[in-house]
Amino acid sequence: QQTQQPKQLPSSPSSKVTTQHLNDNPKGDWNSRSGGRFDLILACDVFCYIGDLTSIFHLISTQSLALGGYFVFSTELLLSQEKTTNTDDDNDNDTPTGPPFRLHSCARFAHQKDYIMTLARTNGLAIVQIKVAPLRKNQGKDVMGLLVVLQNKGEVTPSS
Repeated sequence: QQTQQPKQLPSSPSSKVTTQHLNDNPKGDWNSRSGGRFDLILACDVFCYIGDLTSIFHLISTQSLALGGYFVFSTELLLSQEKTTNTDDDNDNDTPTGPPFRLHSCARFAHQKDYIMTLARTNGLAIVQIKVAPLRKNQGKDVMGLLVVLQNKGEVTPSS
């Protein structure tokens, strides 16, 4: 699948106002009080603390992100060989079972690329770019993750 680069990410002259508003709102109901949607939502090093992202993607696409707005985030990558597999003796294939994310021993979640792509499509978010890159080091080794740029096209695809 080919992705296109955005010509220019939106800049917001009201970013100081939004930041101040968030800081003044300890109850976390910032969206209901903001009076609108955001052109850019950024969540780096956040989703490693959350497993199931279904409700987050839904809320961002339906209540928080402006039409045409960008949702940019990172998540640690769950490789296909890390999937939980069905080890039933009556089943000769290696069918993946369980959720498309996993909590690792370092207490951080990793997510499958296909899971992120499916969540994007079913919530009307176009994939602008997904890049596999090292996010951090753990015991001297790179921890690979996804750097994701999505755009709200408002074209929700029903999940199958």
